Amino acid sequence: ISSGAVVEATGDIEFNTDVGNLDTGGGDIAINGSVNAISGNLTMTSGPDDDTISIHGSVTSGSTATISTGAGTDLVNVSSSGSLTGGNVLIDSGDDQNTIKIDGSVNADAGYLTINSGSEIDEVSIHGSATSVGTATISTGSGGDTVNISSGGSLTAENVLIQSGDDTEIGRAHV
Repeated sequence: ISSGAVVEATGDIEFNTDVGNLDTGGGDIAINGSVNAISGNLTMTSGPDDDTISIHGSVTSGSTATISTGAGTDLVNVSSSGSLTGGNVLIDSGDDQNTIKIDGSVNADAGYLTINSGSEIDEVSIHGSATSVGTATISTGSGGDTVNISSGGSLTAENVLIQSGDDTEIGRAHV
């Protein structure tokens, strides 16, 4: 979605890439404009290859906002100019080595915020803000993962749960 473009629906909105593993490479979803599922779910899904989902604009869901990348070495990036808002927000990067970067804002304004990284060596970085009126959960797999909430970043929720295996946790969380 180009900068300045607007996609708006009263129901659900879905973006899919790398579906069915019909290609030899991964897929990309880039939101530079504005996307609003006014009272519906917003879903961004990619397949089993190495994929990138980038939000540089405004993405809003009146219900649940879901990003699911499946297997592959994936990148989910909410840039410093980007925002992702939903009643509930789920970011699931699937298996393999993944990076989830929140430099902008992610906001679950009615329920939960859940970030799941894969079972390999993954990195979850929050340099912007991640908030939830309910529980915020960051769950990393069994690999040697890194969860980094930088000095300029914040994770704010009623309850914060960081579930990890053999991982490194850097930074702070506001509860």
